[in-house]
Amino acid sequence: MPMPVKIKDLADAFDWVSADGSFENEAYVCRETGKVYWKAGDGSLDEEELPVDLDDEASYLPVPSKRDLDLGRRLALGFVEEHAPDAYDRALLYFS
Repeated sequence: MPMPVKIKDLADAFDWVSADGSFENEAYVCRETGKVYWKAGDGSLDEEELPVDLDDEASYLPVPSKRDLDLGRRLALGFVEEHAPDAYDRALLYFS
C-alpha cells in the first residue's frame, strides 16, 4: 500500500523546484514510500543515492514548480478581475 508523503516534505520540494531561477532543480516523490528525492540543476547535491528509475512515473511523481502550475501574474490578475474588479488597475500596477 502506498505511503502518503508528508505535507512539509512536499511543500519543501515545491519550494526547491521553484526556487532556482532557471527551474532546473527537480524533486520526485516515491509512490510506494512517500520519500522525496532532490536533484540539483547545477549538480551541487550528491546524487549517488538517487534511484536510477526516477523517470518511471509508475514509481515516482515529479514535483511541479510554480511555473508548471502557472502561479504567477496571470493567475493573480485573473483572481482580482473576477473577485475585486475595482482594484484591477491597482493590481496591474503591482505587476508592472
